[in-house]
Amino acid sequence: FRDAASADPKLALASHNLGVISEKQGNTEDAAKAYRAAIDADPTVDASVNNLGLLLERGGQSESAKALYVDVIDRHPEAVAARVRLARISRAEGDAKTAARLCREALQYDATSLAAYRLLARVYAEEKKPQLARLIAQRGFKLSPDDPELNFALAIVAKNEKDVATARALWAKVIEKERPDALLPTLG
Repeated sequence: FRDAASADPKLALASHNLGVISEKQGNTEDAAKAYRAAIDADPTVDASVNNLGLLLERGGQSESAKALYVDVIDRHPEAVAARVRLARISRAEGDAKTAARLCREALQYDATSLAAYRLLARVYAEEKKPQLARLIAQRGFKLSPDDPELNFALAIVAKNEKDVATARALWAKVIEKERPDALLPTLG
């Protein structure tokens, strides 16, 4: 892949694959360069955008990751993955309004983005907007019935509404699906 990627940097797939191989070998610097070359060749390669952004985020470079996502969106306005990743960072920084806006924009470009539905439902649940959280979760369930992350968002809504039985049942569904990122919260 290295020869193909360096022979013609416009080969986004070869550059991406080189990035994956470099990352698996623990060479994050080469991986980042390869992912960047793939993105420069074709900003619609969502996997390269995600991989490079995650490398940057894991390396504590959230500002660089945000700049990457903004750059990709500027060059390719329909970049759904970049919008969702940027929304995740916004949510983590406490900017729910921006996170929700970016997810809504992502869904305008791709109504099948499960990642956008998951994050938007979670943002609305955390912002105590139960009707919107339920609506978004129901739309997401059309793509992934009984999705654990969507159920988690609905469990937050139930908890906020002091419906302990429903919250427990939904959290049990989440745990049943063995999602390591979905821990059972306390009911207070």
